[in-house]
Amino acid sequence: MPTAYLDASSDVVAMSTVERSLAVAQSVNPAIVVVVSGAPSELCLKGASHYTYHRKTSGDGTDILHYTAYEQLDGVKAVRFAEIDARTDELIELGFEYPPESGQHFSLSSPAQMKLLAADAQRDDPLFTYPVTWNSLSDTGSISLPDSATLHGFVLTAVGTVRAILDSGTTIKDAVRAASTKVALDAVVDPR
Repeated sequence: MPTAYLDASSDVVAMSTVERSLAVAQSVNPAIVVVVSGAPSELCLKGASHYTYHRKTSGDGTDILHYTAYEQLDGVKAVRFAEIDARTDELIELGFEYPPESGQHFSLSSPAQMKLLAADAQRDDPLFTYPVTWNSLSDTGSISLPDSATLHGFVLTAVGTVRAILDSGTTIKDAVRAASTKVALDAVVDPR
């Protein structure tokens, strides 16, 4: 069983398969204040990617049984955030349906969003001509928007769709951020 070397915060700062005296350990690392023999073999160092052991409030720092595993979830959470972002991007790529229940989908790509917002900003300009024709995502059809109100409704549907997709991703990310254990993190799913 390895030997753990603890700092003043009672965090593991070094490990060894050979037990060294406190004086020898301190000559290598002056931060070491406690030597713990017989540490669990799965013990990792402070800042390691999976587990590190911290002293429980009842512990005296001399017996590893007074320590509790603390999962380092930052790396796992970063992967989950990337997965949520990828799914969000996939949903945005599917576009939005207009009118609802029509089966016609229109692009929500970044360039398409810019064009939609530009058209909406100009919709009441006297030089802006109607009808406005917008091609479907698959280019198998189009929609003719006859006036300012219809164009604005079209744009609001697009903006609302993007906002709903982004908000649903944020809700899942909040659950990931709140997870304090691997089990709790694994229980967070992206149902979208």
